[in-house]
Amino acid sequence: MPTILFTLTFATTMPAYADHKLSAEEAKALFSNKTWDGYNERDGTSYVVYSAADGTHNRERGDGKRLTNKWFI
Repeated sequence: MPTILFTLTFATTMPAYADHKLSAEEAKALFSNKTWDGYNERDGTSYVVYSAADGTHNRERGDGKRLTNKWFI
């Protein structure tokens, strides 16, 4: 659910840029080295995500549990 919510929020906040499609490098630069805060409504937990440029995706839930994944474009 958080992914879907983020995607919908991101897609609906950029109508002025609809004529410009991001290249893979532009999209990678947009999401690299960024920290995101989120909230999962289904289970009522908050989380923080850091997306590193090397593709590491670190998430820490509000209960302290840490998860590491990879992201790519």
